[in-house]
Formats: sequence, structure tokens, C-alpha cells
Amino acid sequence: MKNYGFIVAIVLLLLLVAFCLYKSNKKTSDSLNGAKDRKGISLSKAMGIAMEWHGGQGSYLYQFGSSGEFISSNRKKYIEEVSDNISRFAQKSKQKKELNLLLDYFQSK
Repeated sequence: MKNYGFIVAIVLLLLLVAFCLYKSNKKTSDSLNGAKDRKGISLSKAMGIAMEWHGGQGSYLYQFGSSGEFISSNRKKYIEEVSDNISRFAQKSKQKKELNLLLDYFQSK
């Protein structure tokens, strides 16, 4: 009978470890797959907007949109490119709203 108590204790411990790993992995997964960055849009949403509005493969928005990597030394260039798109190309309010969300994303970094 003593062996069953030990086995039950081991099983419970393994379940606890599995649950903790699951929760830890879920938080990481959420941050990579769309959880909002601070109080703004998610990384995946920011990447999508950048890919819709980049100025070609050599542009800073293309670099961000294709990789998801925010390079802090490019922060000013991301903001300039988004601002340029707002002033020159965004004609509909939906476009301006979308670009302003991206602008806020970069400004919060």
C-alpha cells in the first residue's frame, strides 16, 4: 500500500510540472502570435500593416514587416516612412487609422 501513495505523489508532481510548462509556453506563444504589445496593436498586426505599406524590399517597413524584428536604430526611419505614407498616400480614414496604429506602435518602442 505504501507504493501506491508514492506513485500517486509522483503522478501529481508530474501533472503540476506539466501544467506549469503549459502555462509558461502559452504566454510565450501568445506574445509571438498576436498578443498586444503594451496597449497597442499586436506584433503580427504591425507586421501585416508594414507589409501592406512598405516602399519596396529596401524599405525599413519591409525589413520590419518581413522579419518582425524591431531594430531600435531604425526607429526614426520606421516613423518617417509611416508618416510619409500617411501624408502622401492614405486617402481613406480607414487607411489613416491603420497607419496611425502602426505609427503608435513604433513610437511606443
